[in-house]
Amino acid sequence: MSYTLPCIQVDQKKQLLMVNEVWSPLEEPIVCVPCDYKMVETKKSLRAGHVMITRGAVYFFKSKFMNPVVFDRKVHILDFRGMRVSTDNIIIEFDHFNGEISSKYAIQIYMAIMTVLKELTFGVSTYKPFEVHGDFALPQIVVSKRIPQAIRWRALFLAHFYDIRGNQLDTMTYFDKWENKKAKRLVLGPSFHPGNFGAAFGHAIGWETMIDTVCFQTLAPTQFARMILSILETASTIDRIAFSDYNNEDHLPQFPTNTIAATTINQWWILRSSFAMVRKFIEFSKFMQVPVKEFILATSKLTKENVTELSNLIDVTQSIQQLETFQLIRCQMKPFPFQPFMSMINKLQNLQNLIICGIDVNGAELLTALCKANATIRNLHITHMQFRNNLPDDLTLPEKLIGLSISTNIMSPGSFSTILSLILTKKRQYPLSLQMHNLQIKENAYKALESINPQSCLPNIFELDWSGNRMPVEESRYFFQLLATQTNLKLLRFEDMTPSDPVQFLRDTSTLTNLLHIPGLDLSGNWDTTLFTQYINSLSSMTWLRRLAIKNSNIGDNGATVLAGVLKQLTQLNDLCIDGMNLSGLDRTFQFWQGILDNIPNIVALDLPKKEISNAGLTPDDILETQMKIYDRIKREKLKPSISDQRLHFVINTIDRVANMEKNGEDASGLRDMFMTPEFFIHASKFMYSNKHAEEQAEAEGEEITE
Repeated sequence: MSYTLPCIQVDQKKQLLMVNEVWSPLEEPIVCVPCDYKMVETKKSLRAGHVMITRGAVYFFKSKFMNPVVFDRKVHILDFRGMRVSTDNIIIEFDHFNGEISSKYAIQIYMAIMTVLKELTFGVSTYKPFEVHGDFALPQIVVSKRIPQAIRWRALFLAHFYDIRGNQLDTMTYFDKWENKKAKRLVLGPSFHPGNFGAAFGHAIGWETMIDTVCFQTLAPTQFARMILSILETASTIDRIAFSDYNNEDHLPQFPTNTIAATTINQWWILRSSFAMVRKFIEFSKFMQVPVKEFILATSKLTKENVTELSNLIDVTQSIQQLETFQLIRCQMKPFPFQPFMSMINKLQNLQNLIICGIDVNGAELLTALCKANATIRNLHITHMQFRNNLPDDLTLPEKLIGLSISTNIMSPGSFSTILSLILTKKRQYPLSLQMHNLQIKENAYKALESINPQSCLPNIFELDWSGNRMPVEESRYFFQLLATQTNLKLLRFEDMTPSDPVQFLRDTSTLTNLLHIPGLDLSGNWDTTLFTQYINSLSSMTWLRRLAIKNSNIGDNGATVLAGVLKQLTQLNDLCIDGMNLSGLDRTFQFWQGILDNIPNIVALDLPKKEISNAGLTPDDILETQMKIYDRIKREKLKPSISDQRLHFVINTIDRVANMEKNGEDASGLRDMFMTPEFFIHASKFMYSNKHAEEQAEAEGEEITE
């Protein structure tokens, strides 16, 4: 027998009377049929009536003389604990009794219940469905994709679950704008009015698996505490909550005081808000038994007294004491409160990642203070500042430091040379991933490197990002002389380069790569096409290369032909990024990528031709079916080339695993030098690490968050 939905088996008059009982005009019947039912524990016999099922609830109507349908009660599918189905009967198990529906439309009722349940819990790993048993093989209800407007329908469904009714339920249409884009971030701004539905809306958001970040923007409704608590309790894929633009101290949200024993959310951002909001969040954190792993404070004003208070609050807040990542972005802190800030940093004994960006303080003094402070830091960023003076000669970097970024800074010649001296001449247990890209330095800064004796340098760098820096032809020779001492260098990144003499720069780069047999090279710039094609052709002799990235090269079809020939000769190459060649069309683009797939099996990690598609004025959804097959094949057969943060955390993870194995008396020889092997880039590409937002960190550095 064929069963279909919707199933409406009542006349229009009865249906209209029944639909008048729904909570929202959006709530339409899926099933509306006559039945006999029992839905209370005290009832022994079945009552004649009707059942109506919507995406909100299961409604029951009793039949009375002179009044064919009278609303009796509704039940919610999430309260079901089990269900047994026969051809004309359904037994529903609740916590303390069994309900019963007798109807010749029992199968359609079963189908409607299971369709609503599977649609509205689609992708929710935290929900465990009840068991369904049939007296025969029941129709299988399969929901293979997320339904349109899922948050809206979940909000309706969960409003019934929490049994809260009101006109503000219509606020669920607020999510329609998000549905059009389906971004990973959901912004709840001042035009969102949840009313009494805080729990329902919070639960609906928590169940949305396309979201990983929820941002509250100046939102402080009366049920804020219930809403955020519901998000925390039900979140499946959400791991980050941000608060933005809370500057009116008379209109701050009230946080819950319930103990939070478990949640997926462990990253918290406070952007463009007063310290009163920071204080409220830290006090709320006292109720969290789940560690706060990341805390970002951006574009706020902090006094010395504020930082002292923050340090004192950390003393009594266990969840914050376990902080692993702290980012301080573009905050007003003048004068910089060194003493309370360093006191606070020293209290964070699990702190591994410290990012300080855009603070009005002498970067040289800040770096000096941090080198003398917390020894647990593994990854330190000091960016968008001015380094005005020399570093002390006796300064040493933190012992456990593996990643150091001092990019996008203005540096005096003295700061520049003493920083490189600190990095290159002091003995270290492990080499560094060093990022010094987009520096504002004068030509005489390179001349200052003459003061560093290459013979005193140690091989302390395994990855160097020097992208976007000026390279004066004469003075840069001192820089290359120092790099020639870095025998542990695995990756040299010269991207977006504008050297004063491109020919000499490419010659120096080639000499260095040949001298050290550097296995990884990322190179790009505004080159003459003929010159760069000649350089690419010269790479064919560098048979030790394992990674090559020449993104945005604009070499065109002729250059791509040369590159294809070079790639066939680089038989050890396994990590390749080439997007942005500016080929003549997408047919030529996908022909090139297919050639790599078919003819160069040693390439394990390969980027997608996204820039080529964009240059054609298209998106991946617009390309031809034959092109999409190649695009999907790249995604299916190849790894994504690793990014800097991924490589860094792979190294840190490997070092920690080795330390733990040796501590337990295990043989760690197979792991100890994994990050120094030729297969480093593939190991890193395969590494899954916790910071899935690594490519989004720029958000905190000034991006507007709006509804």
